[in-house]
Amino acid sequence: MGGLAMVAIWILVRLLFEGKNENGSLTSLNLSNVESDLESGNSSYEAVARPEPSVDTSFDEFFETYYKNRWSTNDILSFLRIFLTTTCYSAPEGSVEMATYFFARISKDRAELVSLYENELSEVGGKGAELLIEILRQAGGSGTREFLEGCVRDDNYSGIRRSLTKALELPFPQFQSALLRPIRTGLDLDLLWCEFLATGSTEPVFRIIDVLNWPDLVRAGLQEWRQTPESRLRRWQAFRRIRKLPETFELRFDGARISTAEDLDCRLGLDGIQTNRQRAEKIRALLPVQFSADELNYIALKSVAKWSIASNAIKHPPVLKACREAEARTTGAGLSLLEIQAEAHLAKWEITQAQKVLDEYLRTSPGNRSLARKRAAAADGVVAIPGGELRTFPLLNRPGTYAAAFIGVFLFAFGDLSFAAVDDLVKSSFWITTISGIVSLLLAIGIGALRQLYNGLLERAVAVPTDRGPIYVGIVPPKFWFDVRAHGASWLLVGALSVWASWGLACGVFRSHSREEFLLWANLVLLVRFGISVGLTRAYFAYRH
Repeated sequence: MGGLAMVAIWILVRLLFEGKNENGSLTSLNLSNVESDLESGNSSYEAVARPEPSVDTSFDEFFETYYKNRWSTNDILSFLRIFLTTTCYSAPEGSVEMATYFFARISKDRAELVSLYENELSEVGGKGAELLIEILRQAGGSGTREFLEGCVRDDNYSGIRRSLTKALELPFPQFQSALLRPIRTGLDLDLLWCEFLATGSTEPVFRIIDVLNWPDLVRAGLQEWRQTPESRLRRWQAFRRIRKLPETFELRFDGARISTAEDLDCRLGLDGIQTNRQRAEKIRALLPVQFSADELNYIALKSVAKWSIASNAIKHPPVLKACREAEARTTGAGLSLLEIQAEAHLAKWEITQAQKVLDEYLRTSPGNRSLARKRAAAADGVVAIPGGELRTFPLLNRPGTYAAAFIGVFLFAFGDLSFAAVDDLVKSSFWITTISGIVSLLLAIGIGALRQLYNGLLERAVAVPTDRGPIYVGIVPPKFWFDVRAHGASWLLVGALSVWASWGLACGVFRSHSREEFLLWANLVLLVRFGISVGLTRAYFAYRH
């Protein structure tokens, strides 16, 4: 009965520990709400790199592939109608302004579109009509102004007469290329990406990359702090907080000089190439310097620029090529561009190229431990995903569980012989048997927790076939754990330690006087051993993932 009861309890434990994936993948980047102080501000790059769920998919595909496909005039008009009648009512305001610029910009290269845009005015109303009038104001010429003046007098346009009159009071025509706008907000970056998508030219991409060359504000603030005299106590307190900074924002000092090579503005706003609001807030709280709202806007803008370049470098080969060709006037900008290239190659399973770029990165900044690990992983054929792991792990879908059930059956089948042998041993060597049982229990708990941990990591790792063999995606266990023999040897060790611990404690500590008591206490010890190992592993995954 002891073994069967143990199996039933294990099944119950499995059901209790099994859960759901509580949060979506953290590996999906979304800066549509990038904030001016890293908490609130301009939406940047909403419709370019990460379309809003409400935006029609076909419209988004048109938007992002126009420079490659050069869609026909009829297709352009179809997508314009989708935008004016559907998308503009649900898309964020920043996305609407980007699409307005986009349709006006493509008409500069295809003059025939202006008259076709004019013909669409009679078919739309409300917000769609206001946006089409704005497109015409930017795209048209004197002829378009005359057309709109005629519409004001035409009763067929009485429903939008107020919008027409308001537009005609503004400078007309007026089109300002995104290339001529100074970069002050996230919208300026958005419009530069629109310019790229409308023309395929890399000139706007180089304008965005140039943002990475801006002075490092965080570094300047920290450098000033290092050179400002203060009491030993305050300096000690500041360094005590600095030691709590995340590894990806590691500050290295050479005397009074900050020796960290990376751009600290981007390191504050981004975790690698991904946004992480909680991390940014933690870093700001730990740093010994404070930043004004304008300074935080500046830091956020540089971070958004790097994020948007990385997002587009993965999808658009011309952007990745521009990153290789761009001039980096600062060490931090050069490292940012190398990191972007490495991440783009990893995202496209180009492991060899990623390894070469990371080698170049580490020659400049050998102290960057996070990228050094990525370099080592790339050399081993591993692509690590920094987030999105499940918070639970299955307990009954691997051989170890069936092996555990076998131990319970083994104890039941040999209960009489094992009880008699261990009882005699306890009577002759009580302390040796008891202490060895306790030590065996502790070792079994520790090694069992490692087995669970490695199995949990292995179950999250996805093997992707490539020309270099299988590439494992995820946070993977040590390489030796992929060998079945290592699994078998570890199970035998844990099994032997667990059995001896259960026998020794059942007779030595709990003083069993019968076979039934012996089996009861032995199974309870095994269950405690298993439960503690599972609890430790679950706590690890809950904390880290």
